[in-house]
Amino acid sequence: MVLYGLIAATTVISYIGFRQNGGRIEHWRHAPLWRQALFGSAPARLPALAAAAAYVWMSVATPAPLARSQTPLSAAALTSTSQPIAVTEFGDFECPGCRHAGLELEALARGHPGRLSVNFVNYPLCHDCNPDVPYGKHKHACLAAKIGIVMKARGKFGVFSQRLFAETLPLDETRIYQIVSELGENAADVRLAAASAETAAALRKDIEFGNRTGVQATPTLVIGGKVVSGGGAAVAQLRAALDTGTGFADVLLPALLPGSMKIGAGPAVASRGTGTTPVPGPSADLFNNPYYSCVRNYYVATTGNDANDGSAPHPWLTIQHADGAGGGRTAGDCVNVAPGTYAAGVQPTHGGNLASATGYVVYRCQTLDGCKITATGGFADPAFTFNTAGSGPNYFIIDGFELAARSEQVYGVGVMAADINNPGSATVLTMHHLWVQNCIIHGYGQAGINPGGTDYQYYIHNTIYDNARVTCDAQGSGIGIVVPKAFPVAPTNDDKTNPNPRIGTFVSGSDFFHNVIEWNVVYNNALTSCGTVGNPYDTDGNNIILDTFNTWNGNSVTYPHPSLVALNVVYNAGGGGVHIFSSNYVTVANNTCYNNYLDPANQGSVRGCIDSTQSFGDTYINNIAVAMCRRTPPVLITLHRTLYGTPRFSAAHWPAIRPTLSATTLLTWSARTGAAIATAR
Repeated sequence: MVLYGLIAATTVISYIGFRQNGGRIEHWRHAPLWRQALFGSAPARLPALAAAAAYVWMSVATPAPLARSQTPLSAAALTSTSQPIAVTEFGDFECPGCRHAGLELEALARGHPGRLSVNFVNYPLCHDCNPDVPYGKHKHACLAAKIGIVMKARGKFGVFSQRLFAETLPLDETRIYQIVSELGENAADVRLAAASAETAAALRKDIEFGNRTGVQATPTLVIGGKVVSGGGAAVAQLRAALDTGTGFADVLLPALLPGSMKIGAGPAVASRGTGTTPVPGPSADLFNNPYYSCVRNYYVATTGNDANDGSAPHPWLTIQHADGAGGGRTAGDCVNVAPGTYAAGVQPTHGGNLASATGYVVYRCQTLDGCKITATGGFADPAFTFNTAGSGPNYFIIDGFELAARSEQVYGVGVMAADINNPGSATVLTMHHLWVQNCIIHGYGQAGINPGGTDYQYYIHNTIYDNARVTCDAQGSGIGIVVPKAFPVAPTNDDKTNPNPRIGTFVSGSDFFHNVIEWNVVYNNALTSCGTVGNPYDTDGNNIILDTFNTWNGNSVTYPHPSLVALNVVYNAGGGGVHIFSSNYVTVANNTCYNNYLDPANQGSVRGCIDSTQSFGDTYINNIAVAMCRRTPPVLITLHRTLYGTPRFSAAHWPAIRPTLSATTLLTWSARTGAAIATAR
């Protein structure tokens, strides 16, 4: 496997800092590791590779309440004197480093009044509530996090967190509830609230946001919209920025800031993409200020009835009914879907007629990502499936949905465009002018977004993960544009330069980008049920792929227009991070890519995190690609006589293996042999 990035000097410098600061860090896979590809069931997931990196730590200061920021800031904002710098700490109440991080940040806040705000998000390192942690670690971390959520609802999270961080570790349950009583709350009432389903759901939300942000260790800090594990060097740079206005330069990847808890009194406020500085993933700014304009509004709700007229007081029940009711949707129509869970999606037959603000048909959730469609996708059970042979529907926008397949099914796709009579054809035209924005798409057996035979398509500000696992004959990816076709459509000015400044121009030389994939977070898309090391026929399971734009792979006509893949964060794919296969005139710019090609059954010989294969006319600009390399050779040991040397190690073997390993051993796959191996940390 060819691995790029992860400069050796960075590792050496980080390791020196790690040693000088006493080697203190709380990492749920033990330092030095990143969050790895998680191919198994949640309780039994395993890392695929070890990362050669080390972390630095920070010193101790005295606690003090801090202000709360609602807006994630860019690195440039760190030199501004007009607004506070937003810092989010992902932490665990039994993590000593989290205590140090909070105290250090509080000291900075006291020394720079009004310039720093700190948020706290729970990320307990215990398998009891955080299934991505493969074993129990911090016995009372989950309980402490849940009680913190209850205390936050009662306006006492700030003082509670300070008291808890002042305790001697490990925490004691009796002492935690004693602190609750000392703060004037009824311990029995808090105990009941902490055990409720609502509190468990709130904690899961924190953990899920931490996973999206890329949390690998506690503490993880998000400073000015940038993610940093550990914190010593980052806090030092933050201090320099506050003291001298030099700015924060320790940047690895953009952050997705979740709703979080204020250290101090007051409510939590969601802050994902709410500022003017865009970040990858769903954007509240774009959602609240869309390009399109609704001429007529129709409504769908879980409490509706398809016999209704679709008005706000009398909504329809199903999204499918909204497509054809009253003669069908036309340009300027918006279908507004109320928050809730919908078992079925839609196979639209009606669309718009022009690339303009009022020329599209729009399906929009009334609350950003508050509408969950659980259909398994594709032709069999559509989420959003366009079955067409070139007649449309065209001019279609999907905005702000969560597409969450209830199960992984073969040929399941979240957003799909194809001709059911010629699926996978290299000659069929399907549709043009399709937008998917501000969506979360996960759990689909073939792909998250997989259009074929399309033109004028825009996939922006989405989060797409855990797709493509079970379809072996028509392998898919997180986002894949396959065999696009140039439609004979006269472009409008909006096609070239969108009037919404949050989208902007697509002009590229004398042409413009017809296919755009930008501002997405795409991760953990992989084939897990197909090839083996002995029969490595996996070719896909990429995070992003542009597939067969030229004639090399059976396409009859080369696609003539430029395409753009930009400003995405991609990681932990079975295949490529950004894979340009047999495709031409593609610009790949400003993407952050790390830790891909994790599938040991992938037959690819070119394994760049961002790569171009059998393509021409492509441009690569200002991308960051980081490989996860092992610092020391693996130490092979006998784990279990019936498992070592099996064709492909399975996460299902974890319960039998884990007890045989010492605390200083990391279990991984060997990508070369397919055997389970143990690596001494």
